[in-house]
Amino acid sequence: EPHILFDVIVHAATLVATLAFYRDTVKGIVSETLALGFGIFEVRHWKNAFRDYPEVRLLLMIVVGSVPTACIGLVFKDELEALFGEPKFAAWMLLVTAGLLALTMIQRGSSRTIESMGLRDALTIGLIQGMAVIPGISRSGSTIACAMLLGLDRQLAARYSFLLSVPAILGAVLLKTKDAVEAGAHIDVLPLVVGFFSAALVGVLALRFFIPIVKQGKLHYFVAYLIPVGILGICVL
Repeated sequence: EPHILFDVIVHAATLVATLAFYRDTVKGIVSETLALGFGIFEVRHWKNAFRDYPEVRLLLMIVVGSVPTACIGLVFKDELEALFGEPKFAAWMLLVTAGLLALTMIQRGSSRTIESMGLRDALTIGLIQGMAVIPGISRSGSTIACAMLLGLDRQLAARYSFLLSVPAILGAVLLKTKDAVEAGAHIDVLPLVVGFFSAALVGVLALRFFIPIVKQGKLHYFVAYLIPVGILGICVL
């Protein structure tokens, strides 16, 4: 269908927005990975790799966290897509998101850094991201809330959450590109260009607005929006 190709373009734009916003972290990951690679034959170099190269550790956590997300998305693809035809169900899930965000009020003093983040943390957050494919559950909200409840520093929670979205978005782009090719999708160039740049711009602006809220520990503020909208959806739809 024609809209599939447009979906691909919009997904790609959000990917670009995330990478642009976290460009310094991305540069750090690349430089530290290269530095670690150049010392590949030094045993001592690798022994303390994840202590001396925190950005490499972050990359590992992103890879590990992407595994449960990919498994859920691929195994339950048809079932999850069917849920997008159930608007009342999505309204109920808005209330679930509200509950997750409300829980962050009890975790104001989280201070764990990337050095203390383990595989279990990454797998747990990745599992939550996979569940967030369900309509009505906020991907960023649920994964950040999960990271904070695990005791991660707020800034790390937000950074990890959005960088964890990169493999997920890239996977979605590849899958939708495949669907678009099989469907013989065609659309005018102008809507694609406008859609890409508007999505990328709004993505960056949204990150600039959202990240300070997370850093200030005010993620639960969104509950005031989610609960009435969810209840209204349940009553009306």
